[in-house]
Formats: sequence, structure tokens, C-alpha cells
Amino acid sequence: MWRPGLQPVWNDEREPIASMFYTFYERSDVGDKSTRPLVISFNGGPGSASIWMHIAYTGPRLLKIDDEGFPVQPYGIQENTDSILDVADIVYVDPVNTGFSRILDDASRSQFFGVNEDISYLARWLETFVTRHGRWTSPKFLIGESYGTTRVAGLAARLQAVGVHPHVEHAALELVGLRDLAPDVLDRAVDEDAEHGRCGLRHVAFLSGSLAPRRET
Repeated sequence: MWRPGLQPVWNDEREPIASMFYTFYERSDVGDKSTRPLVISFNGGPGSASIWMHIAYTGPRLLKIDDEGFPVQPYGIQENTDSILDVADIVYVDPVNTGFSRILDDASRSQFFGVNEDISYLARWLETFVTRHGRWTSPKFLIGESYGTTRVAGLAARLQAVGVHPHVEHAALELVGLRDLAPDVLDRAVDEDAEHGRCGLRHVAFLSGSLAPRRET
């Protein structure tokens, strides 16, 4: 089954400061979710919603487009025979100010927009999502496109630090595309502070497969 939803981002005082939209695909015929993988999917930008991951890559149905992204006739959608929904559940996440996700009231924009800020609030949001859906024991995979590479690299370190322990899966998407992403990721490798979820070279190693992902126990 699939369901869209809204979940708050909370500050340290447990006050809602943003509302984030997601689309969650979860098999309804699996009784024990404790070992079923959960894939957490982001697009890039960083100002893009997860729509293109949803309808052009891993979702159950895809737009009819060519290799360059242009629509082809007859226009419409088609079944995605390569979707991973048979073996994993997927949540498509729209970061703040993308899609239907918005800052609430007069919350400061500065706590959302920045490499480290992006990682920080998304990590808190994902902790809440995993808790609410009872998926702490599920193997968790992060997948991102374009700037999503930087995002999931930083999130991997942050979530492991707080105990969520995701694997990072990106090679299948674009680390054939490291040629497109390397300048973006590597520039941040020398700039970001390790204590604040840096997107450093060791995370690029995760993404490229140089470090084997750790299986959750």
C-alpha cells in the first residue's frame, strides 16, 4: 500500500518548526517488518522534491520518458518492472521548502538551509519517522540523486552517531555518476567540520563501495 503524509520537524524544545511531506510505500502482506529493508529516498537540488526519484527511478510506475528525460508518445505512465518494492519499502522525502514541505509560522529559515543544517534537521525527522513506523530494526538504506549524494553521505554519519545505522546505497544510481557528482562532494570534503556531519572523503568511500556497508544486527 502507499500513503502520503505530513510529519513535523521538531526543535530542541519539542515545538514544531516545519511540516514535511512524504510518500510511503509499504507492503501490506508482510507480517514481520523487523527485517524488511526500508529505503529512504531523496532528490537533489538541494531545492528539489523527491518526485523524480518517485516517478522516474524507483517507484512502482514511471513516466514515459527517453534517456534524456523528454516525454515520449503515447504520453503517460508505465509499470516499473525494475522497482525494488518487492523486496523493500520506500519512503520518498521532500525536504523543507520542496514539494508540500513548508516552514511553520516564524521559524528561522537559517536552521534549514545549509549543508550541515540540512543534515541536522533531516536526521531528527528520520528518527521520528523510524520510531512512529516501528522500523528501528529494519535494515535502512539511503539513496540520493545529484545533491542527494551529499545529503545522504552526511546523513549516514549523523544517523549512525545517534544509533539509526543506515546503509548507504548510491552506486546503482549515480556513482557510475561520480563523474557528475565528484566536484560537488569533494569540494565539501575539505570544508565541512567532522563534528557537524561533514560530507567528507570517507563518505564518498561509502558511496563508491570502497567501504563495505555494515549489516544491521
